[in-house]
Amino acid sequence: MSSCVLRRSGRRARWATAGALLAAALVAGPGLAAPTAFAAERPAGDGVQRHSEQQGKQGKEGKQGKQGGKKAGRAADKTAAGKTVADTRAADNKAADTRAADNKAADTRAADNKAADSNGVDSKGADKKAADSKSVGRKGADVSVKQGVDADDQAGKARPGGDGTSGTDKAAKQTATVAGRPGVAEINTNYAALTAVYEPATAKVGQTFKWKATLTYDGLIPGSTDGVGFWIDLPTGIVPEGPTTTSCGATVTIVDGYQVQVSQAILSNIVPICTFTADVHATEPGTYGVSAHLWNGSNLSGSTLGATMTATPADATLTGGFSGVSVVSGNPAALSLALDRMPSTDAKSGMAFTLALPTGVTVGSGAPVNECGGTLTATAGQSSVSLASGELPIGVAGCTMTVPLAFATPGLKTIAGADAVTGLSNVTNGIVTSTIDVYPAIPDPQTITFAQPADVAAGTASVSVNPTASSGLWVTVTSGTTDVCTVAPDVEGHRPETLGTPVMLLKPGVCTLTANQAGNGYFAAAPAVARSFSVTPPAPSGVSATAADSSIAVTWLAPQSTTGITGYKAIANPGPATCTTTGALTCILGATAGTTYTVTVVALAGEAQSEPAGPSSAVTPAAPVPPATPPSTNLTLTTDQGQISQAEPGQAITFVGTGFAAYSTVVISMYSAPQVLGTAVTDGAGNFSKPITIPTDLAFGAHTALAQGVAPDGTTRSMALALTVAASAPAPAPAPAPSTGNLAVTGAAVTQQVLVGLALAIAGSGLFRLGRPRRRIA
Repeated sequence: MSSCVLRRSGRRARWATAGALLAAALVAGPGLAAPTAFAAERPAGDGVQRHSEQQGKQGKEGKQGKQGGKKAGRAADKTAAGKTVADTRAADNKAADTRAADNKAADTRAADNKAADSNGVDSKGADKKAADSKSVGRKGADVSVKQGVDADDQAGKARPGGDGTSGTDKAAKQTATVAGRPGVAEINTNYAALTAVYEPATAKVGQTFKWKATLTYDGLIPGSTDGVGFWIDLPTGIVPEGPTTTSCGATVTIVDGYQVQVSQAILSNIVPICTFTADVHATEPGTYGVSAHLWNGSNLSGSTLGATMTATPADATLTGGFSGVSVVSGNPAALSLALDRMPSTDAKSGMAFTLALPTGVTVGSGAPVNECGGTLTATAGQSSVSLASGELPIGVAGCTMTVPLAFATPGLKTIAGADAVTGLSNVTNGIVTSTIDVYPAIPDPQTITFAQPADVAAGTASVSVNPTASSGLWVTVTSGTTDVCTVAPDVEGHRPETLGTPVMLLKPGVCTLTANQAGNGYFAAAPAVARSFSVTPPAPSGVSATAADSSIAVTWLAPQSTTGITGYKAIANPGPATCTTTGALTCILGATAGTTYTVTVVALAGEAQSEPAGPSSAVTPAAPVPPATPPSTNLTLTTDQGQISQAEPGQAITFVGTGFAAYSTVVISMYSAPQVLGTAVTDGAGNFSKPITIPTDLAFGAHTALAQGVAPDGTTRSMALALTVAASAPAPAPAPAPSTGNLAVTGAAVTQQVLVGLALAIAGSGLFRLGRPRRRIA
């Protein structure tokens, strides 16, 4: 009886041990399968094996417990494998788990009672472990499931799902497009985990820091998942500074300046991590978190979104520099500085900095102005300015400081903020670079060098000129003949000095350019320099010359293009005779009789002229031939004494004529019967002045002096002057000659002598009467 009782008691103890093992398996199983339906459909033996291994690890007997657990697990896997079917439900799995646990307990008892006792003890620890696993959450469950999958894969077994599909097929079914979010898929708990953090966790207002989100692929099944999508709302006070970067090709959009939207992320066991990073800054002090929203209910396992960052009040920013861009030596100048901060909700104290002034710049005379509290050190003659213990009360966003400056030498002075500002305390340097030109009191002189441009043929599109200034300053070029040439507006820095200034040529003519340099604070304005060159028209052709009296008739042909041509000029060789037209293709040249000439012709475009055409064949003009009788003319010939009417034989008279062809021969004759008295050649205006001696044998009486030549148009031109030629005064009478028996002198000479004697007698009588004294009357 007692032995029977003892046997029954032993059996009860062993059944109690088996029950404890079964309870531990049941407790551990749901915790591992809870996150997804997929985990719930796993074969029962999978969970029992992991549970048994945990029991073996936790047993005090160590190695024996672990071996017993592995045996029980293998036995349970065999039983489960034999009983699993395609349509097995969760209840059948649970029953299979129970049977697997019974077999496991039996095996354990048969193997070793001590191991069974150890299992009983370990089951309590396993129960506690299983209970703890429930509180761990999704991530711990996912890790356990992943371990089971790895074990199955190593064994080369297919992992059937509850619906008879493989694990890989089931994973594909678990990814589906979400309605209203094209290309965004639901994410199974076992596939991706989202975390979002700030780096660093503490920054000052306005300071750039990182917002970083990370998607991690859990990798339960080898392969990939795509279409992952979520959005994160940045809290008010956190402002993105630029586009978000991504490492997995996802589409990232920032909406309304605060919402970061992510879609089409791709994760796999090969690329298991995808990061999204953006530069952000805080606008207000405070503590900021981050919140995430999943596209249409997608699940992301292990999401860690509780990270926060703390934005502390910003330091005051130092800005400013020289108060102007230029100053003449000896004139006042100042350094203007400011400290600003946003927001101004707190008091700021202990602000300090030191600013080094450039070489040649010192603090000037006069009192500095400080609105920033503390102590501003700016003593005349010093080469630096410093602030200590500056303060900004609550509600005061900024303050200013002004320091007078003095300059030892002219030149460009530069404050390089990064190097010049030191000793910062509660202050951030915002001065990058500040410059000022210090001009001399008297600017230096400068000159312009402008080479003479060469003439160019019409049809050339443009030329380049390159005037320079001795100062090295930019020289501007302007056109004074914009109908012929133009210059694009000069903008400093837009053309290399070596290329010069382009001048656009519009038509034939003279292009006049003027170079200027206005000077600056260092140099006075340069004297302007002008240069002109010709844009030459095309030349005419077919020059022909025909000789005439005192002239040459010239003809020619126009060039193919007459654009810009204003006329033509024919040139005699030898010169200096020329004739000019405004478009006609013929003209008359004045010529000297007896001289042989050739003629060339040029086209004119304003003051510009083409290359000469010709020369013509040689011709020799003749002098005019006086007609038999003086021609009728209303042109009056004159003299250097004006118009005269009488002349004496042998008298020298200078005849003056006008209006003839330039440089032509004029013949001067005396009529009644024409007698050539001389010839003259006109000047460039067609005038002449010719001294002539009246012939001594010219008969007394009326005569006509005639000047005959050609007019500028080649027609005959005659000028006449009527003259009366009188006898010259008689010579003194000779002494009486001895009588020779000849007759006395009679005629005109005797009459003249009688008249002279009579006049003398009358004159003597008058003188006698005047000289006789008068009688006085008593």
